Amino acid sequence: MNKKLFPIFVVFVLVLIGISTWPYVVESRMPVNQFISKEKKSGMVPIVQFVTDDMQVKIAETAAAQFNEKAPTKVIVGAFKIGENQKSAEQYGMKVPGYVIFDADGKVAVQEFGVISQEKLTEIISGVHTH
Repeated sequence: MNKKLFPIFVVFVLVLIGISTWPYVVESRMPVNQFISKEKKSGMVPIVQFVTDDMQVKIAETAAAQFNEKAPTKVIVGAFKIGENQKSAEQYGMKVPGYVIFDADGKVAVQEFGVISQEKLTEIISGVHTH
């Protein structure tokens, strides 16, 4: 290869790599994905609760706190307003309040509509791979 063309070739390859990885960089910076990643690393079971108002946030957080008092597996709820996180909500098919629970591998274990409750957590978590 001609010595003059080599730097152009290297720049071309770097540009192609940058273009191909950019969508993943953008996706990883989304608040929902950052929450999931952070809580998985801390050992908690992340629950993404999509909400439309602040009362739903309180209900979900209270349910998680009550569950954590009694259960050995600890969960954490990240509440995200659907209107402010439309791309993430669409990714999980949420147009109304709903929640997504992730397993230890970061895969969706449960995905349902509504606001999470302590009873539902108790029912669900026993079947979720958490370690």
